[in-house]
Amino acid sequence: MLIDRFFKILEIHQNNGTINARIELNRHHQIYDGHFPQNPITPGVCQIQMVTEISETALNKKLTLSSAKNIKFLAVLIPSQHKYLDVDLQIETKEIETKESEIDVKAVIRAQDTIFFKFKGTYKTY
Repeated sequence: MLIDRFFKILEIHQNNGTINARIELNRHHQIYDGHFPQNPITPGVCQIQMVTEISETALNKKLTLSSAKNIKFLAVLIPSQHKYLDVDLQIETKEIETKESEIDVKAVIRAQDTIFFKFKGTYKTY
């Protein structure tokens, strides 16, 4: 949904349940026109969707968020500031053995020393 329009993946690596991705935000995307005019910030729902789509890409599975246990927005992600056009996502995944296949996810979005977002949740796989 957002991949290749709102953000693009510059690099992605997966190793032992950890996904590391470097992405570039499209600061000219229309989402920023409404969130907010003259002061664009990256919406929280878009940050969650980036975690979902990057996880789907790395795991080659369709995912649906079933629960968000902990979401923290620690700094405002402002793409118009050049230093925040490229951000890093680190996603740790752990499969859960249940009736339905599920994956626990911990994710962090950061640029250099600034942490913007932390997330813990569970996805159902399809």
